[in-house]
Amino acid sequence: MKVLALSSYGVLGGAELSLVTFLEHRPQGVEAVALLVAGGPLAGRLAELGVPVHSAHGYAGRPTAARAVRFAREVSGFLERERPDVVWALGQKAALLALAPCRRRRIPLVWHKVDFSWDRVLAAPLAEGVNGVLCVSQAVAAAVAQEAERQG
Repeated sequence: MKVLALSSYGVLGGAELSLVTFLEHRPQGVEAVALLVAGGPLAGRLAELGVPVHSAHGYAGRPTAARAVRFAREVSGFLERERPDVVWALGQKAALLALAPCRRRRIPLVWHKVDFSWDRVLAAPLAEGVNGVLCVSQAVAAAVAQEAERQG
């Protein structure tokens, strides 16, 4: 199985360290490749694990509509080249930016939800659009469920 780990950021914060831990201890037979929405020290840490890392450029900060479309094209090409079995999107930004390309290519997208940012606006619709949501805590999972109920 091949996993594309798509990280919203290239820093080494808590969410990114959880990605490193998973990839360091991934089951035998799980191949991984990483695409970082923005470069940073995470790239070096993943490279130390033998994970091929690619960093996108020009997508730092909040995505504008034009940058989101450009990134979707970049991700689509990356999916075509790498042919992952699943995309693991670390963070809301990564999941949001990968949603359309993954749907077009019929590649399952799993959102690793790591915080409460933008919950009232994006949590429920994004959770509905992806194939699965992994939550960093019970509190984060409860927030997704609460927003789904509120909007449902």
